[in-house]
Amino acid sequence: LINTLGENNLALSQVYEPLIGYYSNSDDITKAREYAQKNLDIVEHTYGKGHKKTISALKSLSACYSSEMRFREAEEYINQAIEITEREFGLESEMMAMCLSARINLYISEGNAKEAYLSIEELEEILLKKAGKKSLPYAELLIFKSKTDISSEEKGKLLHEVLDIYKQHHDEGNHNFI
Repeated sequence: LINTLGENNLALSQVYEPLIGYYSNSDDITKAREYAQKNLDIVEHTYGKGHKKTISALKSLSACYSSEMRFREAEEYINQAIEITEREFGLESEMMAMCLSARINLYISEGNAKEAYLSIEELEEILLKKAGKKSLPYAELLIFKSKTDISSEEKGKLLHEVLDIYKQHHDEGNHNFI
């Protein structure tokens, strides 16, 4: 099939995406990673580095490496996705919220709660400067922060702040978030 269609044919990407999920769920993560790499190659060749599909493919490949406990490689790919997202879509974008979530999940999977929390703090500082307290990426970080070792009262305050941000975005007509 590859010889007939060519290795960078977009039709193959549409087959690879569900195969990544299939092999991830069947515990053959090596096969999932192989398809994730092929998918990244195709979408990057077809759409370029700055496209949402490329960013999603980078996140998918990062998740595969994380599942294999290959955290250094996973971090490289998720950081590429974050850099591209910031450049192409900005800190305020929904895509950035998803990328930041993936990076924090990576640190949690690695068992590195300290790095996850430090990452939350670092990203929170950046978001406060560039995107503000009412941005969707900031709301996503508050959710992660609420899952850390803080008091119930603090968790409640954080989650109410998230609800306020979601309500504001909903009231402004943004119904396509998280």
